Amino acid sequence: MIGSKMPRNRKFNIEFQYYDPDKEEREGHRIKFERGRIGRKSARAMGLFWLMILAVMTFMAIRYLIGVSAGGG
Repeated sequence: MIGSKMPRNRKFNIEFQYYDPDKEEREGHRIKFERGRIGRKSARAMGLFWLMILAVMTFMAIRYLIGVSAGGG
């Protein structure tokens, strides 16, 4: 017989899972989001700090290049 050795399809059972926020709260698995250490004002202050550092370094680089082009090393 030709078809006796053919593989058969496997049977499976799907268990659907739905999100239940009340159950998550009871079981304590709920993810709670908290704000990090750096607040909005602090982040702005750090941005301003790095902007000032960049401006000073740019000014120093331009001054150095002007000195080199004038021959002052």
